[in-house]
Amino acid sequence: MPNEQLVNYVEQSLKQNKTKEDIIKNLSTAGWPNEQIEQAFNFLEEKQNPIDNSSSAEEELKILETKESTQISASPSQNISSESVSGPTQVVSEHSFMPANFIPTNSIPKKFSRKTILTSVAIVLAVILLGGGVLYAYVQKIGPFAVSAYSEKNFVSSLVTKISQIESATSSLSGSLTIGPRDKDAVPFTTNAYSEEFKQSYYNDYMRFQDVSAIISKLNNLSDYHPDNSNKQPVRAYPASIKNLFSGSNYNYNYYDTGSVIDPSTEKEYLYTVTDGGKNFSLTVDFETYNAIREIKDQQGWETNTTINDRKVTFTRDTYEHFFMVSEPPEPILMQLSKYLEEIPADLSGQIASTISSDTRPEGTPDWTFNLDANGDFGDLAYKINIDALKKGTNYYLKINNIPSIFLMFMSGIDSAIKGKWLNLTAESSKGNDLSFVRTSILEMEKYYKENKEKNLKLIKMIMNAADQEKIIVFENKPRSEKIDNRQLTRYDLTIKKEAILPFLTKLQSLMANDKDFSLYANFVDEGVAEYLSSREFEDTFAYIDKNTNFTIWADDQGFPAIVQFSLRVVPSDDAIQLKDKQINLVSKLIISNINKPVEIKEPTEWISLEDAMEGLISNASKEAKDVEIKAVMAQIKTTAEIYKLQNKYYSNVNIFNKNNCDPISKSFLESGGDWLSFCNDIQTQSTGSLTINVSKDKYCIRKALNNGSFWCIDYAGNSINTTRADICNSTKFSCR
Repeated sequence: MPNEQLVNYVEQSLKQNKTKEDIIKNLSTAGWPNEQIEQAFNFLEEKQNPIDNSSSAEEELKILETKESTQISASPSQNISSESVSGPTQVVSEHSFMPANFIPTNSIPKKFSRKTILTSVAIVLAVILLGGGVLYAYVQKIGPFAVSAYSEKNFVSSLVTKISQIESATSSLSGSLTIGPRDKDAVPFTTNAYSEEFKQSYYNDYMRFQDVSAIISKLNNLSDYHPDNSNKQPVRAYPASIKNLFSGSNYNYNYYDTGSVIDPSTEKEYLYTVTDGGKNFSLTVDFETYNAIREIKDQQGWETNTTINDRKVTFTRDTYEHFFMVSEPPEPILMQLSKYLEEIPADLSGQIASTISSDTRPEGTPDWTFNLDANGDFGDLAYKINIDALKKGTNYYLKINNIPSIFLMFMSGIDSAIKGKWLNLTAESSKGNDLSFVRTSILEMEKYYKENKEKNLKLIKMIMNAADQEKIIVFENKPRSEKIDNRQLTRYDLTIKKEAILPFLTKLQSLMANDKDFSLYANFVDEGVAEYLSSREFEDTFAYIDKNTNFTIWADDQGFPAIVQFSLRVVPSDDAIQLKDKQINLVSKLIISNINKPVEIKEPTEWISLEDAMEGLISNASKEAKDVEIKAVMAQIKTTAEIYKLQNKYYSNVNIFNKNNCDPISKSFLESGGDWLSFCNDIQTQSTGSLTINVSKDKYCIRKALNNGSFWCIDYAGNSINTTRADICNSTKFSCR
């Protein structure tokens, strides 16, 4: 019997009018052996053209007629045995549900007519056909029995194979963060990851870090050598011994001027030898924990300057001397996360959703449309973001619909300049503010995508094959059929098999090491990784994550992934007072629809280039700055008017109506001897808009049109108002209201 999943895939592909050659190519690429592929095709051919060994309806009728006539002609007194009946009687035994040696001695009653017999036969045949159909559906897992498109054995690679067959789709990714009541079984993360013995070993390594840094620094200072001066040699030879390197063997040194050459655990001197005729040295230190080894690898470029063999490290003159290790083991990541959560508000919430529709093409990058919509509440701060983007051919477009102004305080005037407008990120412009680097960056991304597409696919397949071979993904429950949004789907609740993590990483490392494209990145599994995966810290962390996470994939009847959902429950520590008896729920969901259906992507007919948008931003920013200047100067005018009235008991000795220029007026705060003329000319320079001045003895108002189309108005009552109304500040009310 050929592989059932393989047969289903071939059968569905043939129904989609794909050629046998294309199907074989796809399966071979996915890693299926040619022998199994050929078995699947042969199985389907035999199923479509079965050998018909059953009798035809006419033959059945003749048999029944022969049987009836034989029974009627027999005498009631005759005792006919199976041995005395030959020919047709033997046929009856093969086609009836009675024993072959049973033949009634009496004639058939009249009610068993030919019509009745034919009807009974038809019913029996229908039952047989129906039962056979049900059996076939069950065996082939189709119809109501189509519960699982994938097996646990090769779930990951089979899923990736189906994903590679998606030529177009609409994908909606959403995520949410909410804080709600704590579940009954929800408890904060706790662990006793580090024993006292491990803590002491860790501290010893911390002291070795200090010693090594001090020794290397002192040696290079004595020889007048620094590793940054790569073209220079030490001025003086390195000392033959480090025994007397420091004035005292203690740990109370000051910035590497003093240190220790004695190992804190063994109390023996660190192994030190002079090399290269005194021009170099080797300092060998045995560390106790792999934490120290990871710190050394992470902080410096040790591939040429330092040799690491398990936990034995040899340093040289070119080892960069400044590296650091904390004195206590870092808390597990979940403990750190719990402490961060102590600071968040209890009413925190957030949602984010993105939708992308795209097609694929053999050459180049796919066309797509994208929308991002997000909103959230940080207690005292709420936000909303909505952005559209699309790619059509070689053009990329972006449109900002909503974005918090606080994020763009440095980009004044963004509302009128670019909000709600399509920006063509790749269109060239003859204007200033050259932003060609944006187009160059996009072209570089496309080039990288094309050059690394096959390589990335190969890496994904490599990871998936390793996952299947080591069975790292297992079914948490038996797959079951569910109907979601009018789609009949198969649900797979998945979990990670802890015991398979290290074999999976080791297998992947082996596969990468044997591939020239990835051999440089294959040394990610070392003794430290193995030690961590067998540690109490990892044991507790994995158990907690496994309990508080859910990962589910739903597949459609063609085997394509339809929904992918991941949920995480985070329980803050009891030290977070504002989150007492609460938990944080994180949920992300990916919905894939319209699989392999045409995607229509329309290019915007109206857009502005990035340079034009930048010019608009600069222009709007300049106008806004001018409006700010107008408001500031008019505040000074208001102060001048009040001072004048205090000195003269009036704003003006004569009434002025509908004045609209800066000409000075004597016996008023608009006199040429004051600051009026300077202030007025300043606001007129900032904007060419209208100026309206109304002054009486004890009242006044001044209204100036701003660059943004609104008005700024000041009056005797102390008002400073921004308004769009042109009927305020008249000679009747002298008011901005």
